[in-house]
Amino acid sequence: MAPYNLSEKEYRVALKAALVIDAVRDALDAMTGIAARLIDRELTTEAVNILTYVRSNPDVHHETFDYADEMYMVLEETLCPRVMQDAREFILSKTLRTMANYIDTIEAAD
Repeated sequence: MAPYNLSEKEYRVALKAALVIDAVRDALDAMTGIAARLIDRELTTEAVNILTYVRSNPDVHHETFDYADEMYMVLEETLCPRVMQDAREFILSKTLRTMANYIDTIEAAD
């Protein structure tokens, strides 16, 4: 993932655009950026849910995977193991669109 340094709102717009054109890798990239912004806002449970999904998606670009994995590992060191297990269970049977819908349920930053 290139360090775009976008706002959470911009990543959310990028995610919606990627979904419209079925650009899976771009959508996963945007999700990773959103997760980074959620970590900044201390919404770590939501972030780890997203990062777990991105890391498990077979279509993820290797650079995006590396960035998501780096953030995931930091969270794994600080969060309760149960939160990490819940994230692994949360993503079961989730699709790209259901994850995007999940992200829509998370209140956006101002």
